[in-house]
Amino acid sequence: MEPETITAGLDGSTEGLAAALWAADEAHRRGAVLRLLHAWIMLAAQAPDTAPERDQNVFAREVVREATDAVRERHPQLSVIEDLVGDEPEPALLRASAESRLLVLGSRALTTWESFVLGDVSLFFLARAPGPLLFFV
Repeated sequence: MEPETITAGLDGSTEGLAAALWAADEAHRRGAVLRLLHAWIMLAAQAPDTAPERDQNVFAREVVREATDAVRERHPQLSVIEDLVGDEPEPALLRASAESRLLVLGSRALTTWESFVLGDVSLFFLARAPGPLLFFV
């Protein structure tokens, strides 16, 4: 039997990173695999040997790399899948939700009131996510 997958959606925000760390803690407790997913519609197809200064996906890669480094610091033995997807966040995260035991998203809000009112991606998922969903505020 394959281990379950917990997916954290990354957007480059500190709240997204906090959600990824929470998801890593939960994956560690459950013996699950953690998938760190960043969806960017402008993701460019590139050869693996592309020079760093010519990498059009440098921001997307950095979002995932930063989260992976933070997770590995906390849970060095945790199985982590780094997933960069060339799509809008909503459909990419919907697919991930269907394939995961849990989808964890961060809130980009800064104030108490803003954290009460979910962001546009979060609102999209309230009615559509096919599986369990956790908003990390």
